[in-house]
Amino acid sequence: MGSHLTLDLLAVVVRHSLAGKPATLKELTASLPYSEAGIRKNLRQCVKAGWVLVGTIPHDGRVRVIQARPKLLDAWAEYEALFTTALQARRRE
Repeated sequence: MGSHLTLDLLAVVVRHSLAGKPATLKELTASLPYSEAGIRKNLRQCVKAGWVLVGTIPHDGRVRVIQARPKLLDAWAEYEALFTTALQARRRE
């Protein structure tokens, strides 16, 4: 898992999860500039690694939703804090 696809995929999942509206698989494939097969492959790897959870919605079991797990949200917050600190330091130079 070390590609731009994985980072882009996780960014969309985090954005949706923080907004309280998990992304659907259809939304992921429509919003990312990668093949559906590539997205599915990376999604499986993210599930296996414990970063995301894939489930269905109660009223329609055909719709798959992807949610960020706490592990991902914590790592994302840490990454965001480091990135923000680095940008602020650079602006002070």
